[in-house]
Amino acid sequence: GEPIKEIAPSAPALVIGFETLPQAGEAFSVIEALKETVQGESSKTSPREKPGEEFLGLRLILKASDGGSLEALSEIVKSLAKEKPVLRVLGESVGDVNDNDVKFAISSKAAISRIFSAPIV
Repeated sequence: GEPIKEIAPSAPALVIGFETLPQAGEAFSVIEALKETVQGESSKTSPREKPGEEFLGLRLILKASDGGSLEALSEIVKSLAKEKPVLRVLGESVGDVNDNDVKFAISSKAAISRIFSAPIV
């Protein structure tokens, strides 16, 4: 295949470079160099955190077996976070908990909350 800059919806394409499979419709950006990545990460602050101020509530990473379950879990947690701003969702994805999830949870001092529906047999 040939490298392309844009693809039409539902057109087949091979996309490489992701550590985990993104969800349909999930936004992402391309960064040309590692130096830009490191500089960008160090300048980011949470909209609710002031520079030098640490969030003292519960940080969560949400995992689910399918998109519908993830959406339901996410909506519940976010509605709770609006009522009591002691919850913060740092990430959410579909699939099993993997090494990257655990490393992210450790580095960000977060808990992993997962909901998996059992297959109907």
